[in-house]
Amino acid sequence: MVAAIWIGLIIGVAFYASSIKFTAPGVGRTQLLSVGQVTFQGLTWIEFVAFLSLLLAAWSQLTRSVIKIIVVLALLLVIQKMAVQPILNTAITQAIAGESVDTIVLHFIYGGLDCAKLAVLFLLSRNLSSAVE
Repeated sequence: MVAAIWIGLIIGVAFYASSIKFTAPGVGRTQLLSVGQVTFQGLTWIEFVAFLSLLLAAWSQLTRSVIKIIVVLALLLVIQKMAVQPILNTAITQAIAGESVDTIVLHFIYGGLDCAKLAVLFLLSRNLSSAVE
C-alpha cells in the first residue's frame, strides 16, 4: 500500500501538477518556477518518509530480491535528491533571477529518475504482493 501511495505522489505531483501549473493564466514564469522549486523540495522529504515507511512495511518480507529492489530504489532516490536536484535548484534560482538558463536536460534527467522509481515501485509492489499470497 505504501508503494501505491508513493506511485500516486510521483504521478500526481511530478508529472501532472508540475506540468499543468504552467497553463495557469496570469501567473508569471518566475513565480511558477519558484512554486515548483518549493514543491519539489517538499516532495523530497515526503519521499524519504515514504521510503522509510516502505522499508518498515516490507521488513517481515525481506527476501534477496526485495532487498535488491529496495537498494535500487534507495540509489535512485539519493541520485535524484543529492546529485540532480541541487544542480537543478541552482539553475532554477538563476532563471528566477533573470539569467538565461537552459534546464530542459536537467528536467528530463529528473523525470527519467522519477520514471525509474515508478518502475521499481511497481516491481517492488509485485514482489511483495506475491510473497503474501
